Amino acid sequence: MPKPKSARKSASSIKYIIGVAIVAVLAVAGYGIYVVMQPKSEVPQVPATSQYFPEQSREHIAAGADHPAYNSLPPTSGWHYANPAHWGVSGKPIPDELQVHNLEHGGIMIQYWPDLPAADVDKLKEIVYKLRDKYCKIILAPYPNLDKPIALTAWQRLDKFDTVDEARITAFVQEFIDKGPEKVMDSGC
Repeated sequence: MPKPKSARKSASSIKYIIGVAIVAVLAVAGYGIYVVMQPKSEVPQVPATSQYFPEQSREHIAAGADHPAYNSLPPTSGWHYANPAHWGVSGKPIPDELQVHNLEHGGIMIQYWPDLPAADVDKLKEIVYKLRDKYCKIILAPYPNLDKPIALTAWQRLDKFDTVDEARITAFVQEFIDKGPEKVMDSGC
């Protein structure tokens, strides 16, 4: 005796649903294999020497006002003036309270001993000019109180080292640029 029409239709529906499910599973599996097989882009690794410092404050203070000590040198967060410093290369040190505002805006400070050899300062300038083609929010300036010749700071992050290392500087900038708590498109960029 032949199956009733509704039973044949029900069996066809089940076969159709199973077929669609198999195609969907194969498509997802194929896409997963495709993603895994893609060549990995070379993303710079942030050096293990990069230190994290807890956020202290985001409070604006008047120029010259007293405030608690920063928890890092150079500072990576804390009390700061209402206006940031200009982005770019400075021949003079940037006051701590000024540079912290730049970090809050997601900027990077690259600072060095004032008596660093001129050839090394020139290398740092070349690196900064290259990076500023893509990332505006960078300041290069001397900093007299460093315990190492070069320091990189971002909001809550610090890396200090002895020699100019373009790969290390680039990795730090790429990792921490625009990671400050205030998302601001600065007019100085």
